[in-house]
Amino acid sequence: ALLLSIGIMTLGYGLLGSLLAVRMAIEEFSTLTAGVVMSCFFLGLMVGSQTAAVVVRRVGHIRTFAALASIFSAATLAHVFHIDPLTWGVLRLIEGYCMAGLLMCVESWLNDRATNETRGKVLSLYMIASYLFGSMGQLLLGTGAVGGFLLFALSSVLMSLALVPVALTRAPAPDLPQHSLFGLRRLLEISPLGVVGCLVSGLTTGAFYALGPRYGADLGMDTLDIAVFMGATIFGGLLLQWPVGRLSDRMD
Repeated sequence: ALLLSIGIMTLGYGLLGSLLAVRMAIEEFSTLTAGVVMSCFFLGLMVGSQTAAVVVRRVGHIRTFAALASIFSAATLAHVFHIDPLTWGVLRLIEGYCMAGLLMCVESWLNDRATNETRGKVLSLYMIASYLFGSMGQLLLGTGAVGGFLLFALSSVLMSLALVPVALTRAPAPDLPQHSLFGLRRLLEISPLGVVGCLVSGLTTGAFYALGPRYGADLGMDTLDIAVFMGATIFGGLLLQWPVGRLSDRMD
């Protein structure tokens, strides 16, 4: 149920990210403005990663997942109500916050079910689902007019459907987490390589996801070409997930 939900969810928000980047090119947002708007999503992720646990502790994983998926779905549709950089930046901030909470629910649930012997394999399956459906989400960009309403509605529908498998699962949710402080210094002490790797990965993939479609549009690619360009890169990331996950269970 978790992997199915994350797959459907990735279809929705993967489509939305590329859709917004190309739509901003059509609306003649400057590259700097488009970059700032798309960066608001990652700002929301950062804020949500620090605060969304409060919601999980209050109502549990399943209710939190359902609520945040619904809010994300509503924010997706709200993009077409008013096309403006400030409005879209606020909506991307909200979507980023929701995504942080959604990922927190899914990843903590998977970690709760995994053992030290299977954790790498379980997380690799999770990443395979994310990359596979993420690449498919890019291809959905070619199913409708970027300048219209249909693709926003499709993304919203997918985000709404993503909550169904989790809402109907009979698998027990993890125990509610206890509050504890865990700062960046402690994280650096545990895994300095992990922190540096995440920093570099965030800088590169954040820029690629935010502006890759815009770059394709500026080159004169049509919508299908942009979809294939983005989807191929994401699918490439999928190919190493399983062997890397298996190796991480067997070696440092």
